[in-house]
Amino acid sequence: MPPPAISRPQSFTIALVLVTLVMFGWTIQRGQDVNWDLQNYHLYDAYALLHGHLHADVAPGGAQSFLNPLPYLLPYMSRRVLWPIAAGLLVTTTQLAGVMLIWAIAWRTGTDLAHRGWVAVAAALAACTGAIVLTETGTSFCDLVLAAPALSGLLLVLPGAPERQQRRSLRMLVAGFFVGIAVGLKPTNAFLLPALAASAIVASPSETTLTGIVGTLGLLGAGVVLGGTLSDGAWAWLMWRHYSSPMFPFMNTIFQSPSAGLTDFSDPRYHWQGIGHALLLPLALAFGSDAASEIVVRDVRLAVALPVAAFIAAYSACRHLSPRAVSQPPDPLAALAVWLLVGSGFWLLLCPIQRYAVSLEMLAAAIILLAVARTFASHWRLPGVVVALSVLVVTTRSADFFHRPWADRYVPHLPAGVPADQVFGLLSQPQGYWATVAPRPGHAFTLESSLVDQGGHLEQRLDHIVSQAGDRLWLLDFDTEIDPTIRAAMSRHGITLASPCLRTPSMVWLDTVFCHGRLVGARSYAASDLALDKPVLFSSTGSGLIYEISGWYATGRDQTWATSKNAVLAFHTPPTSGKLVLALALNGPQGAPPHRMSAQAGDGPVAKWTLDGKKLEQHLLCVGPGRQRGDVVLVRFETSDIRSLNELHISAEPRHLAFGLQDMTLRQARPQECL
Repeated sequence: MPPPAISRPQSFTIALVLVTLVMFGWTIQRGQDVNWDLQNYHLYDAYALLHGHLHADVAPGGAQSFLNPLPYLLPYMSRRVLWPIAAGLLVTTTQLAGVMLIWAIAWRTGTDLAHRGWVAVAAALAACTGAIVLTETGTSFCDLVLAAPALSGLLLVLPGAPERQQRRSLRMLVAGFFVGIAVGLKPTNAFLLPALAASAIVASPSETTLTGIVGTLGLLGAGVVLGGTLSDGAWAWLMWRHYSSPMFPFMNTIFQSPSAGLTDFSDPRYHWQGIGHALLLPLALAFGSDAASEIVVRDVRLAVALPVAAFIAAYSACRHLSPRAVSQPPDPLAALAVWLLVGSGFWLLLCPIQRYAVSLEMLAAAIILLAVARTFASHWRLPGVVVALSVLVVTTRSADFFHRPWADRYVPHLPAGVPADQVFGLLSQPQGYWATVAPRPGHAFTLESSLVDQGGHLEQRLDHIVSQAGDRLWLLDFDTEIDPTIRAAMSRHGITLASPCLRTPSMVWLDTVFCHGRLVGARSYAASDLALDKPVLFSSTGSGLIYEISGWYATGRDQTWATSKNAVLAFHTPPTSGKLVLALALNGPQGAPPHRMSAQAGDGPVAKWTLDGKKLEQHLLCVGPGRQRGDVVLVRFETSDIRSLNELHISAEPRHLAFGLQDMTLRQARPQECL
């Protein structure tokens, strides 16, 4: 026996309870949100707005430092004042609105269905279990929050009872207002605009004359302008005033701000790749793909809903053209179908990143269940909906953009020895959140060349900050090699790394290293100074990483491993007229067979050694005569064995550990050395 029909309040309450349990439970079991974008700019953007640092810093979060910060205020403030789990649940609470709007849309669309209360509950459950909804639940990503105003616009354009139709002009204006808010706060929601226009026209077949269409579009457009101005007008004016572009630095091929490179700053992985790719993308996502996401996700909702929506739209068009069309009320399901089709088409055209289409994903789930409910006879309707819901849930695979267990929750702390009011130079992403950690720096900057090497305001501000920093300059990076483009920017601005280097845990378990910075003028590779007779440790307590150019793994407790056939160090020698020797303490992987390696310092002689992995070995390397008078020396290592430890049956470690470098010392050559 099917369950009894339920009223609208009962359906809403059941849906709200079930959706809350799913989303709260998902947030709790996932752990603390530490996603890449949170680390890079979500926290920083809100901090910069609240503390007036937007024009005191130079893009610590890269190009995203200039995005409208309003969507990130709640995640930032909740993390500041609440326990991590409470902050996560508060963010999740704001994300419930979008899902419950799917319930409202399903209730409105199912006016001619028996048991539409249960169908609406199922639609809400199908929406909250989508791949991207689950991926973003409890996180600082704003797409799911902004799905609420987007879906509010859709709900308002749906046809309904006669008294609802009498208020159509007001509904169109308010619908445009809500969608304008969604687009203003995140311009990548621009695909909603054509979806709104097309859906509104389909929802009002009596207004399909030219005058009616123009009137509808005028009302929607006025609402969009109002919503966009309210949500983004002040921010766009601020960007225009300071950087000559309302969307700075994005779309700079159009606005051509002098403070950024002539690029649109979009991710090239997700550009339009032709109609064939667009048509196949929903199918690829159904089988599991990273074609529209940084991590593989699997979701059949769009792949199933798009052809269903196409059929519904075509059927509705034929129905509208029939002689009896005048007497037939508009079908709200057709308006949903057109919204999904047009919105998906423009999403694929403009920027097919799956997170941006979270409102389409939720709508697709509702369309599938509503179509199933209409297809089956009354006594099979609810079983059919339950089966469809189960298939959607079981076939979904969400992504994890990084979480930490609550028991290992992360609270950032600056290393002991880094005082307040310092200047932070961020050498990689994501590091922007360090600019928000107390005691906060006086300034923070990036060295992203597309922003700071253009001769505009940002480069001028950077040079001023660095010139005034003195001994307050600290350079931050993960315990990895510095990207060559960043080293080139360091050289351009005369910045180099210096000891000491202090370590502190980052959000993602890899240490962040704070090294002193120095102004030395332009220098190849931004090479750091290497003093005579001062041993440099390549352990976790040393500063050897400042000399690493390429081919090195993260610093270990006792040494740093070279992980490729070729590894390179670089350093700047002190002015001296004598011959120089580089003393190196090396060892091979324990248990590995002996293998040969060679090394050369500058244009000096090539030294060849054999490492057997049984003990630490001391080796000398003569520095070339052309690199002895205060110049930059490149030390190149080459090894003969590039098999991984797994291939050598030493351990399951897949990396190649060529050799370990424990320390090095530069000194004057003794008699009989380097003849």
